[in-house]
Amino acid sequence: MTVRSIRSMPLAKAALVAMLLSLAIPIATSAPANAAAEITVSASPATLSTDDLGLKGTEITGGYFQADDVLNIALDGVPVGQTVQVGNVGTVSFTFTKSNVSPGTHLVNLNSTKGGPNGEVSIIVLAGAELTLSKSTISSTELAADGISITGKNFEKYCNGSFTLAGKQFGYASCDESGAFSSEKFPVKVGAGTYAVTFDDGYGHQASAELTVTGATPADPVVSIDPGTISAADLFFKGVNITGHGFPANRAITLISEHAGDVLATVQSDASGDISYLLKTSGFLGTSGIQFKSGAFSPVARFVVTPSFGASLSPSTISSTELASAGTTVQGTFFPVGAKVTITLDGKNPQVATVDAQRNLLYQFKQTGVNAGKHTIGLTWFFSAPAGLPAGAGGSDHLNLPLTVTASPALTIAPTKSAAPALPAVVPASSTEQLANTGSDPAPALLGLALIVLGVGAVLLSARRRSAAG
Repeated sequence: MTVRSIRSMPLAKAALVAMLLSLAIPIATSAPANAAAEITVSASPATLSTDDLGLKGTEITGGYFQADDVLNIALDGVPVGQTVQVGNVGTVSFTFTKSNVSPGTHLVNLNSTKGGPNGEVSIIVLAGAELTLSKSTISSTELAADGISITGKNFEKYCNGSFTLAGKQFGYASCDESGAFSSEKFPVKVGAGTYAVTFDDGYGHQASAELTVTGATPADPVVSIDPGTISAADLFFKGVNITGHGFPANRAITLISEHAGDVLATVQSDASGDISYLLKTSGFLGTSGIQFKSGAFSPVARFVVTPSFGASLSPSTISSTELASAGTTVQGTFFPVGAKVTITLDGKNPQVATVDAQRNLLYQFKQTGVNAGKHTIGLTWFFSAPAGLPAGAGGSDHLNLPLTVTASPALTIAPTKSAAPALPAVVPASSTEQLANTGSDPAPALLGLALIVLGVGAVLLSARRRSAAG
């Protein structure tokens, strides 16, 4: 439509055409605004702690931006010094990180540097990892005796972290599914001062809380054992006297074997922090130590335990044949009643004997196939351990007895001779002395002689009577 044709129109119609032409321009220029409205931006995660925002960040993705644009990233309108490149189809993806962001709702801005459309996305920032102490001010004595408990939150879920105080590690805690924990009480021995108690979850999250300690560093308690040297049997039957002072008042003191780590007993300190206890136990030999554990206190007292039992072999020299058949007698004294004593030859082939009610040991030790030479009979007893253990096991009382085994004599057989035929015994009639000299019993011979004499006398008497009658 030309200007001339417009002029030839009636005035009302010309006004209508002019209005329509004026509307055409804004309709054409409003297309970019419609395109900007289609931009999509999202954050994952959209809710995170201030620690995670600084450590891990959140993944930002967007679409429908101007192709090949360069976006300037800002937080709440303040540039963070990060730019990202838009792809040739208008998409963008990047990790947004920012440390020390205060808790609350924030906007991540994606601003075009080439006149294209802008975008933004909202994120929620939570408070970072936090620690809370059961006491923020505590005396050095109470801290060493009882300790403090600690709670935490906003750490990595299911974490296992450690505590430090004054640069020293002093405890551990495990987080639940929400990254929170509540610890037991941890005792620490330090002097007066202000300290940072720190928890590190191992995933980059750390939090600290301030602790004020009053009073000088408490001294370790002093403990003694009397007597300082004792036999193993006396330790079991009579015991040692333990005394100590300087412990926290009215506290449980745990006695622990320094070598084995076994709990021996638990005693209670009095109102003055003193302890007194008669300890009867077994399993100690040589220089031994007992640790006295209470809170952060753990003094150690040492004493010497000597073997107290004895034993002997009879015989101590024996042939291999006799050792296999009759054996050698093992006799011992002063063993614990009912103890199971393992008896070995050169540390092998264990045999077990039981100590009687009088603390004596009596056992006939037999062994076959032993070579001639020097050997060792080993005696090992455990008061409560199972029988049949090899000699020399740790934690036992042990005794070695020397045994000499000789070679068995060779068996010789003497040649046999033909026996002379037996002759009937002839009893002398004239003399009993000869009977006695034979070494035989003379009574039967004498009886025979008497019968002969009587017979002869009877014959003579009968003949005389016949003669007188004739």
